[in-house]
Amino acid sequence: MTTEQALRRFGPQFVAEQRHRYGKRPPENRMLSYELAVLDEYEPWRIWLDEQLALLPEAAAETFAANLWRDQNFWPDVIELAAGAALRRQGFSVDIERRWGKLTPDWTVVGEDGAPVALVEVLTHSPQQGTFAKMKAWHALVERLKQVPVPVVLTVAGDPTRPLAAPDARTAKRIAQDLRRALLSPLHQSVFRSQGYTFLLQADPRTGQSMRPPGMSTILIPPRAA
Repeated sequence: MTTEQALRRFGPQFVAEQRHRYGKRPPENRMLSYELAVLDEYEPWRIWLDEQLALLPEAAAETFAANLWRDQNFWPDVIELAAGAALRRQGFSVDIERRWGKLTPDWTVVGEDGAPVALVEVLTHSPQQGTFAKMKAWHALVERLKQVPVPVVLTVAGDPTRPLAAPDARTAKRIAQDLRRALLSPLHQSVFRSQGYTFLLQADPRTGQSMRPPGMSTILIPPRAA
């Protein structure tokens, strides 16, 4: 592996491979971090990840790179890398997952003599089982509605004390068809009902007028998945 390849694990070749592997799949069959992995606007994220992995021992970097983009790993791993970056920014020397007796903390802050000064364990709360499937289902509807050429922001009405059931693929397709017809209609509506769901136009709190996102597409803010 060349130095350039080692520094750019998530460079142009990685982006091309992800697009080839996942680009033609429906959104619900992609990893949730797919857009972060392939869109140009997230290139700074990928550069930062490359820089952080370049600071790790090769074996640790390989493990991170192999597992990072999995749904259950992405944000916990990014947060762990960010914790290491924050420690370094404060001037500390750190080792990743260094064993101390029966302990293997995420980061060990070491002194000049190599002795541990502090052990840092990064705690993230994982979603409940099934949450990622619900998130992907809502994401699939989000992607379908992006194809509607009306620049509005929609939210989903529901009981705020409990999660709203996510639509399956067939239902999401029908919802997108219904909302396309309604949004392209000359009738001005602020409430849209489809397939048992209620969608609301999001208003700008400053003006009270409907929010207009940049570009020419409908943006759906999905409800919480868990």
